[in-house]
Amino acid sequence: MSAADVQRDELVERLFGAGLGMAEVLTVYLGDTLGLYRALERSGAMTVPELAKDAGILPRYAREWLEQQAAAGVVTVDDPSAEPDERRYELPAGHAEALLDPESPYSIAPFCKSFVAVAGVMPELVAPFRSGGPVPWQA
Repeated sequence: MSAADVQRDELVERLFGAGLGMAEVLTVYLGDTLGLYRALERSGAMTVPELAKDAGILPRYAREWLEQQAAAGVVTVDDPSAEPDERRYELPAGHAEALLDPESPYSIAPFCKSFVAVAGVMPELVAPFRSGGPVPWQA
C-alpha cells in the first residue's frame, strides 16, 4: 500500500467518523428541541407509543429516533429482541445530567444545538467566500 493510499484511508476513516458524530449531534438537537429526553427522564422507561404520545410526535419518528439513540448508546433498551412497540427505552441518569441539566459542568445539549445553527448558515457563506463580500452578523 502506497503512502497516498494510507493517507486516503486515514482521511476517509476520520471524516466518516466525524459524519457519524454529526448525525448524533443532530439527533441530540431533535431530542432536546422536541422534549424527548425530558419525557424519558420524567417518565422513566418508555415504549415507542408512550414517548410519541407524551411528546406529541408521530410514532414512526419516535421509533426511528429511539432506535438511533439506542444504537448510539445514548439511551438503553430493555430487550432489543422484543417487538418494536414493546421495547422499553430509558435515559441513563448520567446522560440525563449531560443532556438536561443546564447548570451541570457536563451540559452538552447547547453545544450540540449550536452546530445546527452554524450548519444552517453554511449555504450563505459560499458567495462571500468567492466575492469577499460580507456575511451579515444576524445570518
